Amino acid sequence: MDRETQSMLRVIHDVRVLSWGYDADIDSFDSASQSTIHQHAGTLLSDIADQHEIADHYKRPIIFVVHSLGGVIVKAALNRSSATQGTRLKDIAAATFGICFLGTPHRGSKSASLGKIAYQITSAATRRPNIKLLQGLERGSETLDQIGDTFAQTMLRGDRPLRICSFREEKETRNYLVFNTMVVDADSAKIGDGHEEVGSIPANHRKMTKFINLGDVGFKRVVSQLNRWVQKLRADENISSADIDDFIASLTTAETKIRIAGVRESHKATFHWLFDPRIVSFSQWLGEHSQPFYWIQGKPGSGKSTLMKFAMRDSRLLDLLGRTSEDRWTCVAFFFHDRGSSVQKSLVGMLREITSSILSELPQLLPHAIQSYKELVKGQRTRLPTWDLEALIVLMGKIIGQRGTRIKILLFLDALDEHEGDNDQLIELLKDWSEMMDGYYVTLKICLASRPWPVFTDCFGHGPNFAIDHYTRDDIWVYTESRLNFSIQGSLELLNPKTVASLAEQITAKAQGVFIWVKLVTDLLAKNIRDGTHYQLQRMIAELPEELQEMYDYTLSRIDPEYTDASH
Repeated sequence: MDRETQSMLRVIHDVRVLSWGYDADIDSFDSASQSTIHQHAGTLLSDIADQHEIADHYKRPIIFVVHSLGGVIVKAALNRSSATQGTRLKDIAAATFGICFLGTPHRGSKSASLGKIAYQITSAATRRPNIKLLQGLERGSETLDQIGDTFAQTMLRGDRPLRICSFREEKETRNYLVFNTMVVDADSAKIGDGHEEVGSIPANHRKMTKFINLGDVGFKRVVSQLNRWVQKLRADENISSADIDDFIASLTTAETKIRIAGVRESHKATFHWLFDPRIVSFSQWLGEHSQPFYWIQGKPGSGKSTLMKFAMRDSRLLDLLGRTSEDRWTCVAFFFHDRGSSVQKSLVGMLREITSSILSELPQLLPHAIQSYKELVKGQRTRLPTWDLEALIVLMGKIIGQRGTRIKILLFLDALDEHEGDNDQLIELLKDWSEMMDGYYVTLKICLASRPWPVFTDCFGHGPNFAIDHYTRDDIWVYTESRLNFSIQGSLELLNPKTVASLAEQITAKAQGVFIWVKLVTDLLAKNIRDGTHYQLQRMIAELPEELQEMYDYTLSRIDPEYTDASH
């Protein structure tokens, strides 16, 4: 490589330059590779993936500079990458930032037809140009149309628009000794996208990439475009720590965490059946990928919130999801609270808590989301802007819609029935998120809990779910026995083990799965244990209301203020 070429490669700093070529000289009568456009595309994609896997480069964005047929091959390669599922090839389309096309025949070339004619006139047995490529590059080619149509969809995927710049040749090329022609005319040299930048280079098709020196007009035009893209990438990557801190602070509010903190811890011997696949399907759901939602339903006071908190904190959760770095999951949660402030029971509060938790846990997502924050800062002229529902929905959409960073999120949403607002809107939002994820870059699983209202039953009742009060009988018995034994402090004179077991059974049978009822009853019994006989205690239990609604009314009318939150 001469000194001039080395200087030209160094005009853009801190970039890694790779070159790739293929044997397909369609202007020559010498023998050439007989590979098709799609076969060349597959080879290119595999070669780039090999380079991209290197530890220092796997996160780097890619900019392609392509000439002639090379542009068609790159489009086909990115189409294949975008459509690939679950392999290293998937990363290339998402990593691509821009493509600079130089004389690419997006709609075909007259020279392809001329080449076929010339070959037919002068054909020799020892010379085999690639006729398949010539046919594929003709005007009206089905191959070009298919690649172009698919590429239009590829350009729309991902969290950021694909930058496109297309340069056309200004001079004719002399082909096959007798023809002077524009190999790729102005209309064919551009894709026609509304965001595409279009330019020209004062050279013919062959020479438009053979720059003489740093002062070459064509070179300066191409490098100027590449520099703009590189500067844009660097600006996106260079997010200041102040921006990050203020961005997260603008979303965060302590109020959204109050409800979770206020939910009582479960008894150490209860709820373990949640992870037993012989009893409920929760553990299978954690390990499979076809169902985005899991619904836990139950009566008021049946322990849904306590169960959700137990599930979030149990070590078996991560074991079932997968602990390897490749499969690392981020767990976030929001518990609606209808007796709390607006932010504790609204979609705005839910979205603020979810987005702030995700971005705090996964800072690599900040480049995908920071623009939403900056737009609010600019519009409201404050470093701590107010997020409305629309802005938060857009922000969450950027997190789930991005296709540059692999993330797996498990979201716990408790007490949907305590949401103050349109529950249909809440459900549609959750369904939108499930449809936005692609299962490769973004995987989202949502565990929900609520009362069995029709609006939730209609949406989630056909998927994996269970009613908690069908499975808590043993938990209630264990809790009751433990609570009574604690009350007598081991004094057999007050209650013997047989009596404790009898009372626990009586309470369990009457509880109908309502944990808060059990809590109230055991508290009442604890206060009366030292003053009454077991017969009086049994009579007290027997006098409690039998009807479910009456039992709720009785319970809530006598509940201590400290347990009010837990009763819903």
